[in-house]
Amino acid sequence: MLGYVGISQSEFNDYRYYNTYDRFYIPKKTIKNKGVNKITTQNYKGEKLVGKSIKSFDSNGNLLEVKYQDKKGITKNSTKYTYNDSNIVTSIKNYKKGKLKLSYYYEFDTNHLLAVYYQKGDNEKHLTNDWEYNKDMCMVESHHYKKNGKIKFTWEYDYYDKCKLSKSVLYNSKNKVVQTWTYECKSEGEILKKKKKETQVCKWDTITNDNLVKVVQYFNEKGEIRKSVSKYTADTLIIEQKFYDKNNILFYYVTYDKSRSRPLEQISYSHKGKELFAWNYKYENGKQVYYNYSKKGKIKSEYKKEYDGDLLIMSSVYYQGKLIMNYKMDFETKYL
Repeated sequence: MLGYVGISQSEFNDYRYYNTYDRFYIPKKTIKNKGVNKITTQNYKGEKLVGKSIKSFDSNGNLLEVKYQDKKGITKNSTKYTYNDSNIVTSIKNYKKGKLKLSYYYEFDTNHLLAVYYQKGDNEKHLTNDWEYNKDMCMVESHHYKKNGKIKFTWEYDYYDKCKLSKSVLYNSKNKVVQTWTYECKSEGEILKKKKKETQVCKWDTITNDNLVKVVQYFNEKGEIRKSVSKYTADTLIIEQKFYDKNNILFYYVTYDKSRSRPLEQISYSHKGKELFAWNYKYENGKQVYYNYSKKGKIKSEYKKEYDGDLLIMSSVYYQGKLIMNYKMDFETKYL
């Protein structure tokens, strides 16, 4: 949980809760504009059908349910979603063989997340997290709860002006300070000072060759300095990120096609600066058509995608050059 301290509300919500990876993701706007109400994905190993998934949508493009079936068409697992009037998820329920297993409930004030509840089966709901905001709708306090309802951690946030963060403090269940993050350091080259239970976070911006460069320098939870350097276009569109370890050695590198959702290349390095893993992506007409994964410079797996207009209709997986899986999508367009 410490890793989420100091990030924005939207980042916390996306990463911690209802944003999940989907290799067959199609933007909600496309689903809505095409009038799609159902997508059936059939999974083939060679010519053999091994299973399928069925996604159902409402007229706003919101995902209502996902069913996972075996080759005989028997539903093994499913997930159901509900939304508020702003088309924001308010509940997620997970089923196994038709029986409710896990549920998550989200409370909002307009678009701001107020609380999250967890429920196992038909047991009583438990509050897991809640958030408080000031008049500018900046998060000022949040809590993480134990199963017995008692507070496990408390975060408090202070600001310079409106939502410009100056300090965040983490407290334990006994209201004792666990860690403090300060954001008063803003000068390039300012030396970070290691202090017990306090982390200094330095941020500064520069302009290089018409690109905006944002630098963040901080101590991680092991007391080791880390630095990230993000490069943007003049229109503040992301094009590159670099992450450095305590010895100022690059350990992770990413390039983007002007959007975090459109990576071009991702590379991770050893502490000696040697390439370990890499991912490379290709796009055509704004859509991802190919990517591969490599280890120490050798391609291990490849993924190819085919489209009918804006809709993904086929995804193929290759391992060391051999086709191992095919995923075929069929669409129903009830809302046209």
